Formats: sequence, C-alpha cells, structure tokens
Amino acid sequence: MKKLITPLLAACLLGFVSANAQAPDFSAQCKERLQKLEALAGKWKGSGTVTMGPGRTETFNQTEDVQFRLDGTILQIEGVGKRGDDVVFNALAVINYDVMKGDYAMKSYLRDGRSTDAWFKVVEDNAFSWGYSLPNNSGQIRYMITLKEAGKVWTEIGEFSSDGTNWNKMFEMNLNKEL
Repeated sequence: MKKLITPLLAACLLGFVSANAQAPDFSAQCKERLQKLEALAGKWKGSGTVTMGPGRTETFNQTEDVQFRLDGTILQIEGVGKRGDDVVFNALAVINYDVMKGDYAMKSYLRDGRSTDAWFKVVEDNAFSWGYSLPNNSGQIRYMITLKEAGKVWTEIGEFSSDGTNWNKMFEMNLNKEL
C-alpha cells in the first residue's frame, strides 16, 4: 500500500506544480491596479454623522485603519465608530482587483455578523465610489470617497435610493490622515 500511495502522491504534486508553473502570474496586475488606491492607506481619524430617520441625526468619532495585505494584492479597511467609549459601528472591508472579471470587488463585514458584496470604482485620482443593493430590492446604497489637501483629508458621503433615481444623503464622514 505504501508503494501505491507514494507514486500517486508524487503524481498529484507534479500535476499541481506543473499547473501552477504554467498559470499566468496575476499578482503583478492586481498590485498595479491596487496602487490606484495607495492614497487610502494609513491611519485616519475624525468624525461623522448618520441620519437614522426623519429629524434624527447622530454623530460619532471614527477611525479607519487602511493597509495593503497579501503582498499588496488586497486592501483591508477597518473602521470603528464610537460615541464616547461605546462602539456604535465596526466594519472590515477587503478590496481586490479581480483579474478574471477585469474589475474591482469589495466584501464588507459588520461585527453583528452581516456582510455584503459591494462594487468599487476608481472615479479619478483620489476619488472612489462604492455601493451595494439592499436585500429584497428594497433600495440601493452608494458612497463617494474624496481625498483632498494632497491626500490628507478623507471625505465620504453616503446616499440611499429606493428607486435608483432619487438619492438622499444619509451619511457623512470627515477624517484626517494621521500616518
């Protein structure tokens, strides 16, 4: 039995190595595309507001920790919003460039267990948009991130639409780059 497993294992390993040796190296293309997001990398701190319903706006203090991971092939963003010592918002997002689709992709996770697949676009230098559709066709959310003052100020506006045509501002965040 030992003699049968050894040649079988060797054949599998040879096939794996051979297939990977012939596969194109997509990492260079991923890194190149993600470099367009380089200005987002760093530690950010500031404040924001969120509209919770008619006439009900709440403020919070926000930090964003943005780092390249996996040898520069993904960008990880962790945001923490606090009111006093209470964490009112905590999310983690991962952005990558999907070479097979030829587009960016974003996956976000909330601390309560929810997650979403979002689209992500580079609008122009230092301007990015992202968003997603809500479940059951109940609306859409979109955000616009703009970096100003030589990439030292991050402004993000979030909007909601129930019909994809009329948009209402529901979120604003203003951060300063610390590192």
